[in-house]
Amino acid sequence: MDELSNMFPERVAIPPVFYHTESEAPFSHCVLCERELLESNTSYLVEKACKYHPETGNTDVKFEYAICWECAGDMDAVMSDESRDAMMEYLIQHVNLLERRERLLTDHGLVSEKWIDHCMFKGSTLEANEHFQLIGHFKGKQMVFSLMPYMVGEEAMKEMSLLLSSKTLGEMNRFFDQFFGLPPELKDLFKDRPPILL
Repeated sequence: MDELSNMFPERVAIPPVFYHTESEAPFSHCVLCERELLESNTSYLVEKACKYHPETGNTDVKFEYAICWECAGDMDAVMSDESRDAMMEYLIQHVNLLERRERLLTDHGLVSEKWIDHCMFKGSTLEANEHFQLIGHFKGKQMVFSLMPYMVGEEAMKEMSLLLSSKTLGEMNRFFDQFFGLPPELKDLFKDRPPILL
């Protein structure tokens, strides 16, 4: 991840949308290994699972965490080769990440809100999705505009979940339940489409 971070020099201070909801401050530790992230200048990812309420225009964060790159690799290891290949094929079919990055840099510069206001795969707006996920790449106290940040809408989440084998879904759900202790309402939310960290 440090190599990936070094490939992309465009960075900004961490935008509030990627802050921890309760503390209203940047995530400071990896959810798994508890490594300090900010002062150590560690590379890490932040993922948020959200629900949009069209009747009020409000968004609730249902699940969020920061994870260092090493632990993200451990999470990836629970996915079977078959499921990983299927997910990669889905990505290739729906988006060219480098082209997307160049287009967004040209059109919007380092305005992170413009990178996450449409589903990266389907192009649907945030408001068109009842459930969506936000994923960002960070190094220490800065957001890195690498192939992230991006938003994944509900339609894409459902399609990707169908690509995962029952074994992979079960392993991913057990993994999240073990380390994050998902409450019942979140187990229901993610039972068919666990958090997606691409």
